[in-house]
Amino acid sequence: MELNRLNTIFKKTFKIKKISKKNSSRSSNKKWDSLKHIELISEIEYSFKIKLKDHELNFKSLENIKKILEKR
Repeated sequence: MELNRLNTIFKKTFKIKKISKKNSSRSSNKKWDSLKHIELISEIEYSFKIKLKDHELNFKSLENIKKILEKR
């Protein structure tokens, strides 16, 4: 998995310059609503040329996403 690519997707989706604990989870990032969640899923699938399974779609943080992608 390319960590840089994932970080770029995350920053682009949420329009942030730097990833931190304050903006890397659903509970701490006020911009992370249901629409942004779908946008993030779409960007990840397109960029990594994958299709996330139903049980993988409910991630709650950037760390969760990394774990999901590392298993692939």
